[in-house]
Amino acid sequence: MAGMAQDSTAQLRVWHSTAMLAHQRHERGEGLAVSQAAQATTAARRNPLFSSLAHARTAIGHASRGDRQPALRSLGHAEAALAKAPANVLLSHSGTAPVADFGIVQAALGRPEASGW
Repeated sequence: MAGMAQDSTAQLRVWHSTAMLAHQRHERGEGLAVSQAAQATTAARRNPLFSSLAHARTAIGHASRGDRQPALRSLGHAEAALAKAPANVLLSHSGTAPVADFGIVQAALGRPEASGW
């Protein structure tokens, strides 16, 4: 429906929610594929916060599969995108989501001490 409405923010949210569900269900390939689809949305390409969120979710997908280098690369892209987001956006609740995802990736890669969780 989000695609039919041509609402790229809604598309991103659908892909993000689907990726989270796939991760929770241990459907690693599916989670990675839909998180990469989220990266391709117009919202992710135009909004640094959304881009960071999509890259962080992709990092989780890679980390859950044990793909260390792609996970770290995606995490780096997420951090770079987050650094471009306006400060007032980062103070909102949604601005903390990518930061929480960073901890999930670190824990999945076997570095829980770095995650703070």
